[in-house]
Amino acid sequence: MVLPQIMPGVLSGSIIVFALSASAFATPALIGGRRLKVVATAAYEEFLGTLNWPLGASIAVLLLIANVAIVMGCSRLTERRFKHIFD
Repeated sequence: MVLPQIMPGVLSGSIIVFALSASAFATPALIGGRRLKVVATAAYEEFLGTLNWPLGASIAVLLLIANVAIVMGCSRLTERRFKHIFD
């Protein structure tokens, strides 16, 4: 009975957490060091490690595009599914 009512909030919170964790740099860098490669640390390594600015910029833009597409898709899906709550 309560779960259907809190589902829009849970989905909205999930979108926010995904957006923050997808672009996180410090946590994977501290936990995994140089062994763990995520997109944010790969872009950082290209910028400052190898000084390959074009590749670092393209990795960062691809991360931005993927992040925006996933957040917008989930947001629209949530709004469409729970339209009666948002009106």
